[in-house]
Amino acid sequence: MTQHPEQRRLNRLAASYNKKARKYGVSGYATAVSLARKPQRCHYCGIDLEVGQGTFDHVMSFDKGGTNEDENIVRSCLTCNRRKFTKSPAEFEHHQNLVVACSVCGKEYTPRWGEWINGRARVCSRVCSGKKRWIGDTK
Repeated sequence: MTQHPEQRRLNRLAASYNKKARKYGVSGYATAVSLARKPQRCHYCGIDLEVGQGTFDHVMSFDKGGTNEDENIVRSCLTCNRRKFTKSPAEFEHHQNLVVACSVCGKEYTPRWGEWINGRARVCSRVCSGKKRWIGDTK
């Protein structure tokens, strides 16, 4: 009996989530049926998703103590999934609203999360970074 392409996709996704969970020693087991029952809208931005669109996301990633349980897996659009990456829900919310003014030119921009957390990304571009370095050396 032949499977529908969406059923094959969900089986592959569930298998990869379970393999990753075993690798990291995380509890829980995902099934294609549980993934298929998820609402057809993005958990983060709320847009409607058609069958085959979007992906699934672990709300709390494995490296931050999340599980592979059904409650921790949600449906999301690709844009939100890529923006969230391994951030916790609180970090993701903070990054969504983060707008910083460049210390050199004053332009407002959204910095990359990893650089912001590590104390970098205080200027909007390489040009401003160079200006800051030169201005800083002359003072």
